[in-house]
Amino acid sequence: MHPTLLVRNERRIVIVVLAMFVALNMATSTLYPPINADEVLFTDPAINLANGLGFRSTAWYTQPFDAIFAGNAPLYSLLLAAWLRMTAFTPMAVRALNYFLMAASGLLLWQMIRRTSVIASVAYRLLFLLAVLGGEGTALAYRMGRYDALGILVISAIVDLSTREVKSKRTRAIVLFILGALVVAAGYQNIFAIFMVSLLTAWMLSREQRLAMNISVYLGMLCGVCMLGFTYHAIGSWEYFMASLMHHGEVPATLAGRVKLAIAAVGKDHSSILLLTALALLALPGRSGPRVAPRPLLLAGAALVALPFTMGLLWRFQDYYSWMKYVPGLACILIAISGAPDVVRAQVRTRTAVALIGLAALGFPARLATAGILHARWDYSAVQRFIDREVAADDIAVISPVAYYEAKSRANAVFMDSYVQFLGAEEKRGITVLLCHPAVLTRLEQTIGGDWSVISEYGAETMTGNSELLRVFAGWPAYDLVACRRSGVTPQ
Repeated sequence: MHPTLLVRNERRIVIVVLAMFVALNMATSTLYPPINADEVLFTDPAINLANGLGFRSTAWYTQPFDAIFAGNAPLYSLLLAAWLRMTAFTPMAVRALNYFLMAASGLLLWQMIRRTSVIASVAYRLLFLLAVLGGEGTALAYRMGRYDALGILVISAIVDLSTREVKSKRTRAIVLFILGALVVAAGYQNIFAIFMVSLLTAWMLSREQRLAMNISVYLGMLCGVCMLGFTYHAIGSWEYFMASLMHHGEVPATLAGRVKLAIAAVGKDHSSILLLTALALLALPGRSGPRVAPRPLLLAGAALVALPFTMGLLWRFQDYYSWMKYVPGLACILIAISGAPDVVRAQVRTRTAVALIGLAALGFPARLATAGILHARWDYSAVQRFIDREVAADDIAVISPVAYYEAKSRANAVFMDSYVQFLGAEEKRGITVLLCHPAVLTRLEQTIGGDWSVISEYGAETMTGNSELLRVFAGWPAYDLVACRRSGVTPQ
């Protein structure tokens, strides 16, 4: 498209891109990633609340059903409960919330870079939006029913509001304070991303603006931590919250083990690796003359290397946290390229860096294409048919994550396989069917007790015939379920 047409139609292009983004995700919601434990853990208290059973869970692994849910990101499950009051209870409906949250985040970030002109080129701004939505790490954050997309939206709103000219600075300070509190309720891991935001906005804002933003947001986060702690104490769920916190934060006891995890954190996410390569190209010393400004490149290095390394050293840096390094790193690299003289942008290495960013934007499409090729491994419709055959309305089931949505909709009651340690003797005797992964079957039979008979098995097609590259890139085990029924119990 001609540059003039890009300038005239930038807003329309963004709207079309975001609409297509939501539509594509809705159409492929169960294709990638497979149904997994994390989204079940945060969905169960939400659907129970939406159905009038209270903010409680029979899936969470550190607390019983009679305790009010005390997860590390309660805001997401509360928002999801409101969402599920208006939608059906299906994987697509649950995951759709994140698609809209991410589309809103993309819109806020695009508005910010357009309004501030930190990325002056329309083409680079559109590349930024596409790369944010298409990055492998960000895709994992919004493609399943986890809280990460909500954290991205809250932080995007902070960045957008901090860089706006407003009539009432007091109102902005109050809103930033509230958003700071929501950062904690949306997931304590987001605190690391806020540190990165403080660095990035340090050279975009005046001293007065920086001070106002940081005071409001950090005071809000402090208040959020205190409020969350007070609330969990008041409802008697503090010990359960701390138990889940310690579970999430398990790290090697030795420094060498922690350093190994920290280095691995830097290398997570193929899209981020492409950005690191682009950063290295731009930072390489060359012949004298105009160069890309070093400051945004240093900030990109802080985002792509220092942040994940620090998180990996102190805690665990999971794949779905990759957006924290990827999005700010992407912004800094494009800011550096956009602000460079024409002669620098025309250099081969600069053009190569832009091409690498374009490849980074294909991280999610590549994952989706791989999942399409290997669709038989994660054919959710086949899982639905299997569960429909084996579960009756009066069943009380213990399940593995892949069986969650369908079993929850059909059975009288369901418990996750990670929850069984909280079942009492009477509750265990009431279990009528197991729908679990074969690897946990023996443990469940021993824990629950009684005599069990295998009535059916579902195993997705193997990957025979596919290349080793696809095996590595897929990264998820195939769906595999076994159905067992308690001896002497016949479904009604």
